[in-house]
Amino acid sequence: GDAILGQRLKARQYAFAEDSKILLYEKGMEALLHGEDESSFHTEVDNIIAQNKIAVRFRPVFYVRRETVFGYLSAAIPTNTYFDSMRDLYDYAHKTGDDRRLFSAIVRRMVATFVSENARNPKAKLFVPTRFTDRAFLLPVFSRLQRAAAANPVFLFEEDDVVAQFDPSDPEAIRESMREIKAKGYEVG
Repeated sequence: GDAILGQRLKARQYAFAEDSKILLYEKGMEALLHGEDESSFHTEVDNIIAQNKIAVRFRPVFYVRRETVFGYLSAAIPTNTYFDSMRDLYDYAHKTGDDRRLFSAIVRRMVATFVSENARNPKAKLFVPTRFTDRAFLLPVFSRLQRAAAANPVFLFEEDDVVAQFDPSDPEAIRESMREIKAKGYEVG
């Protein structure tokens, strides 16, 4: 994946830098065909954020005994871009230093959409899959969102991601991060 992405980016940069008549078309490049200048974007992440190329979806989470929906699992999906998954997009954003901006853009849209679409069930929780590396800016981003409390967010960290970030020389770091999130009134799952 990274090798192919790297080759595509190099070919694209070459085509623009050398005033080459060769231009590789890829899905999502409609702006270039219509004369819009993509060079104003610092990275592909800027392009994705500026052109709103991330859709948000919600799946109900049921409480079987009570036969009710008590929350919704959120998902962000890249659209009209060559990233196949959010994991690929997050990995790219991390490499380019755009992970905070990407996380912020996704969460802003996710919370706003969830709160406006879920007005009839204000107690429902928004389950937010979160990368463990995002914990450094998770609280600052959520503290700036006016409607974050209304979404009742629960941050879901994948076990594999937490294990990958585990530092044996500081085993308390993970627990301390979780305590800090909970101390701000959020739930962790």
